[in-house]
Amino acid sequence: GLIGPTNVVGDPFAVPALRPEEVAALRQAAAEASVVLEALGTDPEVFGLLHADLHHGNVLYRGGQALPIDFDDCGTGWFLQDPVATLSRLAWRPDFAELRAAWFAGYGELRSYSEAEMGAMGAMQLLDRLVGVAWLGSRGDVPQVRGLFRPWIEGSVDMAARWSAGDRGFPLKTGAAP
Repeated sequence: GLIGPTNVVGDPFAVPALRPEEVAALRQAAAEASVVLEALGTDPEVFGLLHADLHHGNVLYRGGQALPIDFDDCGTGWFLQDPVATLSRLAWRPDFAELRAAWFAGYGELRSYSEAEMGAMGAMQLLDRLVGVAWLGSRGDVPQVRGLFRPWIEGSVDMAARWSAGDRGFPLKTGAAP
């Protein structure tokens, strides 16, 4: 699954640096978001092979062509995970609405998303954020990561609280760094 002990990057709820109240907030929101995604089902129209880490840091550009790299997370999942991974990292930009429209216009030439999928993007963003908690938590010995961890946790807990309070839109924004 995306999160939990079987996740390839580890269990976000088992990260030692998390405070008990942070684990509780993240668990509650993750359980609620998982229900939304599970409702999409796993039919081939919504679920299958995807990159699973398709953000701007994993795309090279050459000659006007976008070339995805870093396929170590490639696997099966809900197709909406790729646009969420890309767009959620751009949500703080002032031109986000234009970027989002451009993504779906371009991507829509290959595949469109159902209303249910579009409605589940906030749930996917929340779970994608928890994968980041596990990833950062597993790299506490890396000096460059240490400075990112606490702001990421605080942003994730804020996002989880907003989700649990009923903010189910996309993107879910936080007061902390993306």
